[in-house]
Amino acid sequence: MLNAANKLTKLSLACATLAAAMFLTGCNSEQKQRNEKAQALLTEATEAMEAENYELSMALIDSLHRTYPEAMEVRKKALAEQPRTIEGLTLQRISAADSAIVNLQLQLGELTPKMRLVDNDKMLENYWLDPKGEVKGLMKKQGIEGRVDTNYEFYIIGSMPGLKNIRQIKIIKDGATDYAQTTEIPQGDERSLNNQAIFTGPDANPIGEYAANNPGTALKVIFVGDGQKDLNLSADQAMAMANAYTFAQLQQQLELAMMEREKLERTLAIARNQIANSDKE
Repeated sequence: MLNAANKLTKLSLACATLAAAMFLTGCNSEQKQRNEKAQALLTEATEAMEAENYELSMALIDSLHRTYPEAMEVRKKALAEQPRTIEGLTLQRISAADSAIVNLQLQLGELTPKMRLVDNDKMLENYWLDPKGEVKGLMKKQGIEGRVDTNYEFYIIGSMPGLKNIRQIKIIKDGATDYAQTTEIPQGDERSLNNQAIFTGPDANPIGEYAANNPGTALKVIFVGDGQKDLNLSADQAMAMANAYTFAQLQQQLELAMMEREKLERTLAIARNQIANSDKE
């Protein structure tokens, strides 16, 4: 009976050992397959990098890290290659940024001579405008001007004697059904005073954009307050509004493009420093 028990115990141990071995073999086999898939991703990433398809190379490396976190050796190789991919990608983006900057500078080179910087001693800030849209004595007569402040933000200032509490301005082309309008100024807001109103930035941009999308076209401006009054803009006046808006947009885009380029230069320096350190190792 004791011998039978011993045999049973030995058989159980053998079965358990076999099961454990089979389990480990299965685990090892699965891990091997995952490592091979990770390596295949790395190979694709390397080939993409060598083909100067850096966007794809970065995407494949990111996928490798995300999908196979346990493939430490493969991930280590990927990390070693990543700075060179970042270097190539950043150089491509710097080239694109340089092209964008040159294009913006060319556009501004054509537009800036049409603009004039007004030295406004009656207000805290000077401003830019297209002289064709200037209304002499604006605060005492009906009219509207598109201006750009020294931070290159577009704004409009309008005056309509006889109309109090101006809260909104609309603009439309003759015979058109589509129009643009400013946001409404709340009652009592200091931007609306007597017969004048000022709309800045996002509040004013729809007016400037509409004028820019309808170049060389006479437009009608509608002042909305305690009632409603219209004002006709000649094609030159409407174009002056469009020029002010476009000037502001180009200046803002140029500033952002130059900031982005500086950021890319810093990224490039970090990548090259990592490459240099890796080469030393």
